[in-house]
Amino acid sequence: MRSWWRSSPSVSPSPTRSAASLDRILGERGVKLNAVIELKVDEGILIKRIETRVTQMTARGERLRSDDNAEVLKGRLAAYRELTAPLVDYYAASGLLRSVDGMAPIDAVTAAINRILRSVGKAKPARRKARAGKVLKAPQPRSDAGPSARKGTNLGSN
Repeated sequence: MRSWWRSSPSVSPSPTRSAASLDRILGERGVKLNAVIELKVDEGILIKRIETRVTQMTARGERLRSDDNAEVLKGRLAAYRELTAPLVDYYAASGLLRSVDGMAPIDAVTAAINRILRSVGKAKPARRKARAGKVLKAPQPRSDAGPSARKGTNLGSN
């Protein structure tokens, strides 16, 4: 099932064109992505898990969420394949893609993501350069903002 907005390239650009636009916009602001994390999963196992959970919850008489079923998951996976999966090659080509086994236990997935974030966090963020010998100061509140807006802006003193 395709929505009208997905069928119109003028309204919904391809995922890779959107990613290129994001890169351009971030670059104009002196910012860049350090990494893109992909959680690799086995779709068949995910569908089986949700089917098992629904069966168990029904057997216990528990209330099911309307969006917690195999058909909704299949739709979400199809949307991922159409709209997000094309970005894997785009970000792999740029050297930004990092993959994590999303089928691992939650603690292992969390640890893997944290390792990636720590490794890319060591890169210095893009910043506007200060002139030699000058220190960039934090922006000061406008003078017409009133005394309550200026209160507490000097860190370290109250």
